[in-house]
Amino acid sequence: MKDNYKAIANHRDHVFWHPLVLFKLHIPRNSFISWVALHGILKTRDKLVRWGVININKCVLCEDGIESEAHIFHDFPFFALIWNGLLLKLGFCRGNTPTWEVEIQWCITFFAGNDLISTIKKLVFNGFIYQIWSERNNRIFNAKNKSAHKVSLLIIQDIQLKLSAHPRTICDTIENKTFMMKWNFNYTFTQIFWKQCWWIGPEEDEIMISTNGSLKETSVGYGALLRNKEGQVTDCAYGGSYHISVASHELQGVELGLNLAIENHIPKIHINLDSMAIFLLLSKADLHPPWSLIHIWRRVCALLQNFERVKFSHCYREINRATDFLASIHPEHGIVRLLQSQFSLEFQKILYEDSTRKVYWR
Repeated sequence: MKDNYKAIANHRDHVFWHPLVLFKLHIPRNSFISWVALHGILKTRDKLVRWGVININKCVLCEDGIESEAHIFHDFPFFALIWNGLLLKLGFCRGNTPTWEVEIQWCITFFAGNDLISTIKKLVFNGFIYQIWSERNNRIFNAKNKSAHKVSLLIIQDIQLKLSAHPRTICDTIENKTFMMKWNFNYTFTQIFWKQCWWIGPEEDEIMISTNGSLKETSVGYGALLRNKEGQVTDCAYGGSYHISVASHELQGVELGLNLAIENHIPKIHINLDSMAIFLLLSKADLHPPWSLIHIWRRVCALLQNFERVKFSHCYREINRATDFLASIHPEHGIVRLLQSQFSLEFQKILYEDSTRKVYWR
């Protein structure tokens, strides 16, 4: 059904700037105007002239340039002054970029990330576009105008209001404290405590089954890896299927691993998972799994009856890199058995680091 909808509906290609506009804690009205502006479809005067709605395409604000997205948000000196002031407050001291397109690319590069400070930078970008467009409309339709300071203050107040409703913590560093004080944001600062982790093999008489699942927009993958106590590979495989859900593909990895263990006549297994949801689902013998998982869950439970002893453990993702590698291959469909002679250098390196108990920090 999803494929049919995509075939019928007129979808644009994915835009490279979407992480700059749509992210956690975004302000919908601001992101909407940004989305329209970055698509270049705001009703600016240059377009209205092309459509025959008006006869003059000059910017009503400066009477100097042709009004377009690039002129309003980048070239017009008054609004450029506001943007440069906001950048300075964000900790960036730089000159003007040559074009609006270059400015967008610069923001994508330097505002990337999902942490709180990166989120604030993106909120500033979207707030700037919204308030500038609002100020432009206010000057045209209401003959009223605000000072650069007032527009900047509205952008900051929008962000403060948004963040006040979503309390979050941030790492206690001098840089973060300075940033938050500069913006007058009150947040809880926390200390980061790093922990060590490494691959831990199974018992002497067991084989460890490590599994993983991966879901992307256009492809699916899952993998399973069987190893003994020394980290030597007994068997491994990866597969692909149609889209279901991340949890379903994680379970497909478990099902694949169990089938490999049965084919190798292994009586005692230790299943190692980095998905807490799947670990709890299997280790707690939950009789009421989500309806979307019920069929594959039943198949996995039936396969588990073939073993003398089954253990479950949860691991950090850092030490499940081997199956993460297998799950990332994403074949179109079916299962691919991987022989040791076919192991890539990257995969061999991961296996070696696990077997030598390389320490990872998280």
